Amino acid sequence: QPEGPFDIVLVDAPCSGSGTWRRQPEARWRLGPTRLAELTAIQDRLLDRGAALVRRGGRLVYATCSILPSENQDRVGELLARNSEFEAENAAQAWAGPFPPGLEADFRASPLATGTDGFYTAILRRI
Repeated sequence: QPEGPFDIVLVDAPCSGSGTWRRQPEARWRLGPTRLAELTAIQDRLLDRGAALVRRGGRLVYATCSILPSENQDRVGELLARNSEFEAENAAQAWAGPFPPGLEADFRASPLATGTDGFYTAILRRI
């Protein structure tokens, strides 16, 4: 078990893999409401564990290979509702270098917008 506090904690959460469905179309048939609920519960637990390891002023970075808001923006929103010590950080403002397509307040890549698999990343700062 790692001990904190850390400057940055990455939560690369297990997810539905919906961002890869264009390459693996059969995977969409393996995801139902029960499995999605299991995944979002795991994501919430991992976010809570990760948040506990971040020092004041540090960052919690949340990432999935999903394009589903229920696994992305909704998870971040739920963490922020549960934990007033964190605030969303604008990913574009935190980025050093040329902006990749899909980078705004959070990072959302998709086959349509970026020509890649679907990915999501949000940055949260402990205040």
